[in-house]
Amino acid sequence: MQVLSVRAGRKRRSGRRKPSGDLVVVKLSRAAVAAGMPHRRGLPEAVRADERAESAFGRMRLRGHITELQFTAGNKWRKVVGAYLATIGPPHGLAGSGSARDLSEDECERRKRECFEGVSAISRAGPLAVRAINRVVLEDCECPWKWRSPLVWGLVELVSYFGLTGNNRGQHNIVAFPARETLPVDSQGKSPYRGK
Repeated sequence: MQVLSVRAGRKRRSGRRKPSGDLVVVKLSRAAVAAGMPHRRGLPEAVRADERAESAFGRMRLRGHITELQFTAGNKWRKVVGAYLATIGPPHGLAGSGSARDLSEDECERRKRECFEGVSAISRAGPLAVRAINRVVLEDCECPWKWRSPLVWGLVELVSYFGLTGNNRGQHNIVAFPARETLPVDSQGKSPYRGK
């Protein structure tokens, strides 16, 4: 009579093994791991491993939806807002680095003034530009198609506010978006991107 023995425990994982019986671990490069992440799949293969692909704003730059100057202005704006938020002490997830306890009163006032002047600059592009910059640059959300033009116009205002220039005349290129004169208007002649 033959007795069947039942093994206890889990079944072995399949795969190639070392002489010791351990599974052979295939080492992947960091670039290969980064390129395979789901949020990077929509990018051209040549730029999937770029560090800018980690944020929605950076992916817009890599796709060519915004210029390098606009990307730089957006990143500067993120730092300005973070510095201001650190002075007023919001919940931990919202603030930049540092604490108001470490700063002089003059430094806190300077950060506040810089942030409010920046908001005023963005507001010249319209209220939708302010919302678009808050969502895409500060909150790192994907930019809906209807917000792309207002986002770019807000970034143009930030480029001017920070004094960034693309060439000797202080002009910069706006990528793949219509001129303000060609923006759609409603029946009263107002653009939905410029406020009521």
